Amino acid sequence: MTQTFFNMCKLFLGIACLGTPHGFSHAGIFLGPVILVVVTTLCIYTIYLQSEARNKAGNHVKSYSDLGMAVYGNVGKTLTDVFLSIAQFGIGVAYLVFNGTQINQVICYESQGEVCGLKNTYIWIVVCLLTPIIWIKTMKKLSIVSMFALTVMFTSVFTIIYYSVIYISEDTYPSRDIKSFDILESPLFFGIAILNFEGNPASINVQASMKNPLKFKNIIFASGLTVGTLVVVMSSFAYLAFGSYVEDLITLNLPHTPFTTLIRLCYSLGLILSFPI
Repeated sequence: MTQTFFNMCKLFLGIACLGTPHGFSHAGIFLGPVILVVVTTLCIYTIYLQSEARNKAGNHVKSYSDLGMAVYGNVGKTLTDVFLSIAQFGIGVAYLVFNGTQINQVICYESQGEVCGLKNTYIWIVVCLLTPIIWIKTMKKLSIVSMFALTVMFTSVFTIIYYSVIYISEDTYPSRDIKSFDILESPLFFGIAILNFEGNPASINVQASMKNPLKFKNIIFASGLTVGTLVVVMSSFAYLAFGSYVEDLITLNLPHTPFTTLIRLCYSLGLILSFPI
């Protein structure tokens, strides 16, 4: 169950986590957490329903595609495969672009502008490193990868919270203009909030890899609650710290130090290791 917990947490923690504080700038410090809690609850519930459907369909269902086949036949399987392929392709491209950009920014800054503009090169390096890993076909073997990825990503999130608390206490941005409640712009935040659970379609694969799949519902609630709480806390503190100065990706608000540079690279590494799952 521990391995499954790590895999599920990794499915929930991705790029959207870094963009959620900026999303709060649309909804406000009070409405933002409420929306995120509602979305988290709905996503956990939908995963629970998928799990129950899989249990009723039978143990031969090991993926979203299999579930589509069991419920709607060949048409359901085809539609599921097409939509999942489009969604995962988009997310995969976003991860590669983010990593290439992040690595390029770090190296450019650390080299004092001497080595810049190599984003595409870094993207291809990442692709080459990932190619042998993505051939792993079982979730059990990927739990070690997930554990390492989660460790570095959790460290990054706690670092963001740490600096946010310091900036709040020192009132670093006195004119940060924090919104309390903005119902008109709040719809812009829904997309970011939902993207925090981009790994939803892989939940059935994770359940199928368990020795006792019937215990999966406990993992759903534990992992969803863990990641959901962490994102709400981090985003709230970050928005309170930076307000209108919050960047699209919160890591860009961190000061340039050797430690924060390491944190940026660690989060990028965590995202890279999301590809196999």
